[in-house]
Amino acid sequence: MPIERLTKTIFEYSSYTDHYSPHHLLENKPNNSNSRWRSAYNENSVQYVTFQLEKPAIIHYIYFSKADRAKAQINSLKDFKVYGGLDTSYMKELLNSALANDDEPETFQLHTKVDGLLFPSKFVKIVLCSAYKPSLHFNVWYIELLGETSEDIVGSAVRSSRKHREDQALNLCLKHMRRKNFLEPYSILLSQNPSIELEHPILTQLHSCLVLKGEFEKCETLLDEAHKSNLFNDYLIDNCKYQPIWHNLHSESNTEPRPGMRGGHQMCIDSVDGQIFLFGGWDGNNELGDFWRYDLRESKWHCISQDTQLDNGPCPRSCHKICYDEKTKRIYTLGRFLDVDNPAAPTDSSGAKVNISGDFFYYDLLTSAWVKLTDDTHRDGGPHLIFDHQMCIDVLRGIIYVFGGRVIINQSPPDAIYSGLYAYEISTKKWTQLRGDSSQPKKETDYIHMKPRIGHSMLFYPPKRHLYIFAGQRNRAYLGDYYIYDVENDQVIELSRDLSKQGGPEAGFTQRATLDHNLDEMYVLSGLMIDKQVSRDTIKNSFWVYHVQKEKWTCVYKNKCTDPTYWEKMKSKEPRPRYAHQLVYDSQNRCHYLFGGNPGLNNTSLRLDDFWSLVLTKPKSSDILRKAKLMIRKQQYLEMCRKGKVMEGLAFLQSSLSEMVDHSNPTESLQFRSLANNLFEAPQAPSCSLDESEPHRPPPELYEERMNLFDELAKFFLHSSSSSSKHLLDLV
Repeated sequence: MPIERLTKTIFEYSSYTDHYSPHHLLENKPNNSNSRWRSAYNENSVQYVTFQLEKPAIIHYIYFSKADRAKAQINSLKDFKVYGGLDTSYMKELLNSALANDDEPETFQLHTKVDGLLFPSKFVKIVLCSAYKPSLHFNVWYIELLGETSEDIVGSAVRSSRKHREDQALNLCLKHMRRKNFLEPYSILLSQNPSIELEHPILTQLHSCLVLKGEFEKCETLLDEAHKSNLFNDYLIDNCKYQPIWHNLHSESNTEPRPGMRGGHQMCIDSVDGQIFLFGGWDGNNELGDFWRYDLRESKWHCISQDTQLDNGPCPRSCHKICYDEKTKRIYTLGRFLDVDNPAAPTDSSGAKVNISGDFFYYDLLTSAWVKLTDDTHRDGGPHLIFDHQMCIDVLRGIIYVFGGRVIINQSPPDAIYSGLYAYEISTKKWTQLRGDSSQPKKETDYIHMKPRIGHSMLFYPPKRHLYIFAGQRNRAYLGDYYIYDVENDQVIELSRDLSKQGGPEAGFTQRATLDHNLDEMYVLSGLMIDKQVSRDTIKNSFWVYHVQKEKWTCVYKNKCTDPTYWEKMKSKEPRPRYAHQLVYDSQNRCHYLFGGNPGLNNTSLRLDDFWSLVLTKPKSSDILRKAKLMIRKQQYLEMCRKGKVMEGLAFLQSSLSEMVDHSNPTESLQFRSLANNLFEAPQAPSCSLDESEPHRPPPELYEERMNLFDELAKFFLHSSSSSSKHLLDLV
């Protein structure tokens, strides 16, 4: 079903001033300064407008028109949120973003799914959060909504959405009944609604074995099944943070040959054969053309060439890109920095600068030889000579993707021109332009435009054949956006205009990113960033992990210190902040390697030559299993003590319970030692023991205690497998 413009009316709004009614939002008249909605100025009240659609729809995009540049000073809206729903009493956030402070119209992509289901809307509420000039009223021009209204799709979504809400409500009721020990109505309601899945069957069995029967060995068997079924994975992602372990691989006492100081160099890795390759860069004074190999097994650098140009390879360069084809054992390199305004740049006999072309090489590891594919990629249908672009490879299909970069061509004045998205098919040596710059026409179906930039990150995700593109710099603006380019469907998908709003890193430039598609994780080491408090460039150490399937960012660590004295003391423990560095990832051993970069100090010619490994550690599923079993055995032990089984309890404490304790953990060890005190406490009164007439119905006190333990164990399970974290009482 094609995307279409949705017919809408104004349903309600917060306020307006003079004749600037919200109804102007329905008319696209950017040249008419009166055709806008201007809210009343009240910093203590929420300003909003709600649209009512002609019929329910799945809304994909929202479009904002703006005043032309001559009237741009009245475009005051910055941050806003968009909510949708079938009625105004139940709405979900579909977007949290911001408009740029310019006169270019903007289109934003909305979330179309909630809880994994297509989310239909009849009403759309736009909440105005902040303005570029807080003293002004909010001014908003024309707004357009685009989506699909097919009865087959939307009708099914409406029915699914309502059923999902009903199931959630019933789920909360069932959960409350079980929690409060109302087992008879709980069982009746559950039997009358067999399609309701309160939780994963293993959790339901765990409740029966633990809370009702006290069959602790069976509980542990169920936990083993949960571990094997990967039901602890969500907990690991959401609650178990990586811990970074840095190791400096360049000791000052080591005098063996190694690459010198540099930034703007390139590295790639062959994880199978355990080799890292480093080529080129800028040492603060000169372009470099040396080529190195680091053997991970030997922990040793080998110089392949001091000057690749003498080996029929590329000339010295920086700000280029390389990528490795593990299938053919080739390293491809494209682009380089060249200052066309430098008097040393090539000129013809009249003194005019000559055309500058972009060469394209690969290095064959099998023959140890360079091969020039072309001396002019633009002539062959590819990009011009570019620098600070990104390049990655789809090894399976044999396609190299190149996006962004500053174009180097002779022109006066040298306005910034950015290169688009290109694909290079290795087998046919054919270039295809997939997207151009903003000045070039876009596809008719492109509602979202991914602006070319420099210093960004781009990674290829093989399972879905997606390119992940984020951050970078365009003109003087640092970008914090995040896009997917769907290769199969030739579609640009916008995930965020501002990663920091989704818990990710701030807008940045020359950050380095890697990807482990087996773990579905992306890793980002920061580079240049904008310090919002002082509005200037800054370099901070921060490392981030992004879980692809859950679309969740986690900051592993952040060090804001910029004092050179501090980093001199830390030089053997943690790499100092930098940009124009390089980072590669060994997917076989799950280890990162960092080399060189620009520390950004007052000495503008200083570059780094340090070499680091980074290993990220975190608890495993087996660690969660051990912790869960420890909780089970602790409960089993306490119930033994209450029954006066001193000798049996002592033996259990010293053997079964002890073997589940991490005795190297001071907290666990102390808690374990304190458990012995329970052996000497008086047994519980008979009212707290099991009722022989109802062997599967523990007394209220014991039921409550076991239920508390069950709730703690349920937190370890997949979110989709456990009961909702909400409670019925929260709705009252």
